[in-house]
Amino acid sequence: MSSPDQLGSRSDPALGFWLRYMESEGALTEDDGERVVVLLTQALQERFGLSEEVAVTSNPEVAREEGALLLLPGHPTLEQAASTVLANGDVGYSYLPLMPGPPISLSTLTTRLRDQVVVDHGRLDIVGQPITGYLPVLRVGALLRYAVSLEHRFQEREEVFVDARSGMAIPPAVERVLSTRALQAGAPTDRSLFTPDFPRAVAAAHSLLISRAETRRGTLAAEASNLLADELARADTYYRAALESIERRIERVEPERQKLLYARAEATKAEAARRRIELEEQHEATYEIHPFRLHLIGLPALTVSAEACRGARRFPLTLTWLLQLNAFLAPICPACGVRTVLVAGKERLGCRECLGHRDGPVTASTSAKPTASKPAASVIPSTSANSTSSANVESQPGTAEPTLVRKTVTPASSRSAGRGIVAAPRRPAPTRRTTPRSSRNSGISRTGDKLATALWNAVRGSGRWRAHGTADHSPFSALFRLYGSSGSAYAIGMPPGEAPRSISSFTYSCWSDLVHLTGGTILSECSSYNYALLWRMEGGEPVVGEVLPTPDFANDPQELLDLPSPLRARLSTKAPSPIMPLDPVASPDPLGSVASLLWELRIRHSLAIAVRALAAWWWLVEKSTEVAGNFGVDLAGIAPNAVADAIAALVTNRDRGDMPGSSSRAQKSEPTLFVEEENLLARLAILVAASPALTWG
Repeated sequence: MSSPDQLGSRSDPALGFWLRYMESEGALTEDDGERVVVLLTQALQERFGLSEEVAVTSNPEVAREEGALLLLPGHPTLEQAASTVLANGDVGYSYLPLMPGPPISLSTLTTRLRDQVVVDHGRLDIVGQPITGYLPVLRVGALLRYAVSLEHRFQEREEVFVDARSGMAIPPAVERVLSTRALQAGAPTDRSLFTPDFPRAVAAAHSLLISRAETRRGTLAAEASNLLADELARADTYYRAALESIERRIERVEPERQKLLYARAEATKAEAARRRIELEEQHEATYEIHPFRLHLIGLPALTVSAEACRGARRFPLTLTWLLQLNAFLAPICPACGVRTVLVAGKERLGCRECLGHRDGPVTASTSAKPTASKPAASVIPSTSANSTSSANVESQPGTAEPTLVRKTVTPASSRSAGRGIVAAPRRPAPTRRTTPRSSRNSGISRTGDKLATALWNAVRGSGRWRAHGTADHSPFSALFRLYGSSGSAYAIGMPPGEAPRSISSFTYSCWSDLVHLTGGTILSECSSYNYALLWRMEGGEPVVGEVLPTPDFANDPQELLDLPSPLRARLSTKAPSPIMPLDPVASPDPLGSVASLLWELRIRHSLAIAVRALAAWWWLVEKSTEVAGNFGVDLAGIAPNAVADAIAALVTNRDRGDMPGSSSRAQKSEPTLFVEEENLLARLAILVAASPALTWG
């Protein structure tokens, strides 16, 4: 009979799975290298319609010469076995055995604690003896079945690992350990399992699966948009030709038959509308989640009771030390339940977000020689729930993940080195419109690097953006008004839920006489994104005026068409909804719908164009009193569509009528108090052109 050391045909994944399934159901197998002889039970014979003895192989030549059953993906017998396994599910216990070795001393554990866990304004001390046990990790596997259209359907396997006590996602380094090392079946008996909270853990795992499926569905929908556009174009061509044919027949027939043809034309229009709706529904990306695996894995760990001391005040804290990885899991904020850097406040312990503390500045540098961080700290997650710490991650050999590095720091500051975003050691190539700055402009370059680091630290949640760092009435001020600190990420196409892990930054020379350009690349957990910051000095301090996905887009909105299709979709139709109402009832805005009309510019152009237009409009609203008195322009006397068209024309450098859903007919349907409307709009256009929002592009 076969032994575990004999691979033979079992090296093929599909055949190996089928043989393991048959053996688990009571079949006997014998492997002769090129084929496997299987002796089936009576129940298996009836279930699969096979004889008592069957020879199987994954080699087509062996199947042809020796008459063996060729089992390849797609074979009905293989599909039936896979469906049975998925229907039954895979549920069980397992654990990672503890490697032999001397126990860690309390002094060494205290040193590791202070090196790896950061609590601002506090000193960590261990109180009491650590408790040895197994950290319960819930492993949930599921098949995600996607449907992009009737013809394009496929499935992918996803697995998530969560802490079964808190429901928090396990860091990727721990996932790699649990996925690659040999696990023992069954529940551990040498030590107890820390008490899990199954309802909470299962709900958290399901939320993670939904989040990944939504992200993947959005990408698929953007990629399939071209297919839908082609189908709609063919349908429109067909029905347009049919209507033109009916119109030509109407001109040639007698009046009695024209009524019948008019009715046929109306029916054709209704059929065209129905067909468009049908095509849009057929090409709507959907997904289904089919869980098939639920494992509870025990990971050797210590529960450490500690105290964060700030003067005479002491705050209790429970931490987890992973024995196999020699590292602590990041602590959980007692207030919001997020793994992050904690702060010992005057009254309680919490994260920076809960206590309102600022993070220390982190300097981005593209010239400093990087040094790799310690592998022992690689399982400490970052301040973002969806990303790992950029200062404490080192890619494993053979993986495709980039190695994230940090600047060399003195021992006195080593505890705070991992609090913010760390610069990646690569420099973006200059675009065709810019050249790198010379060494004599190093002061401007350093200022741009610091400004970029502070901005992306605020996006990441490890810092706060200072209000005086935003240029008044600029596109960046409008972006911040729409989304808060997350607006910068949305402006470069980063979807909700992703957070920056590391950045590179470089300041270019001579963008204009006053405006400086700092560009670079953002690395997140899932992808990389280019960015460009337009900024200038005001009162001796740098202020940001605009955040863009590419430097070229600042002067030419058509550069957006050169971006990849998924990114272009996230900057237009997939842009997140604002966190504030565009046209609040109590707003001083004299024309309540102008902001909503300008927001629609993102669909035809991009989020950057819509933000520029909104910045110009909000400046105009704020200056409405001066407008009426000094320029002879009464905003209340102009139709909302006309105002929006005038602003859109200036922002996009195009003629009026570029607004979605806006036309000359729409303008005429709105009442106006002025007879010479064109002259009034011309004066309005001159006024809008003076807006600070239009001085950055």
